[in-house]
Amino acid sequence: MKNISKNILLLAFLLSINIAEAQFVAPQSINAAGNLFSQTNGSMYYTLGDLAIFTLSNSGSIGQGFIASTTAFSSVLSVQEPDKALINLKVYPNPVADLLYVEILESTVDFVQIVISTTDGKMISSEKYAAFNNKIIINISKFNPAAYFIHIKDSIGQIIGTYKIIKNH
Repeated sequence: MKNISKNILLLAFLLSINIAEAQFVAPQSINAAGNLFSQTNGSMYYTLGDLAIFTLSNSGSIGQGFIASTTAFSSVLSVQEPDKALINLKVYPNPVADLLYVEILESTVDFVQIVISTTDGKMISSEKYAAFNNKIIINISKFNPAAYFIHIKDSIGQIIGTYKIIKNH
């Protein structure tokens, strides 16, 4: 009887060690891979096997923890100053609350189209204006507070300048 109880105690002890070891997770290296592709009109990046401890907000969201893959897109990489030989203009104030001024100082194009879009590419407004020594006033008081892109296009629809503005309350 003593042998049986010793064996049961030994078995219970060995099982408890196995259970404790099963709950231990050793630190491991997580090797990540990814790439960035970009061109003048946008970019795309992806990662595989990253430990995410942040939230990516423009193209969806990911929370904390291990992620198998992530893909994000950006439609505009940077602000494009217009060619001064085509058009010389100012866009102000920035940040703006109500009225945005686009002042055309010199121009070799007859008309411009001013397109306002959100940072994710949704067009908010599009209007054509005469492009010779003109001060254009755009009322953006009803826009939500956010960042916007102002695209200046020529008469055939080519973007000749892009500005980023911030709309305040």
